[in-house]
Amino acid sequence: MSPICLLRTKKGELYHKNTLKNMRAAINRYFQDNNIKVDIVIDTKFKSCNRVLNGYMKNMTHTGVARPT
Repeated sequence: MSPICLLRTKKGELYHKNTLKNMRAAINRYFQDNNIKVDIVIDTKFKSCNRVLNGYMKNMTHTGVARPT
């Protein structure tokens, strides 16, 4: 499972799926700002991780944990 899917709020609740996407974007932005030559959103090395995250977010919608956006 993608490590970002394991994140929980201080109350132990799941983050909203938009929050998870924003976290991934923030990590990616940090890499870009610090000249780290990796793009975790589109790089093929992270394809599996991104598939897990996308599936996890779809599952959150289907189970009613998150609303469709």
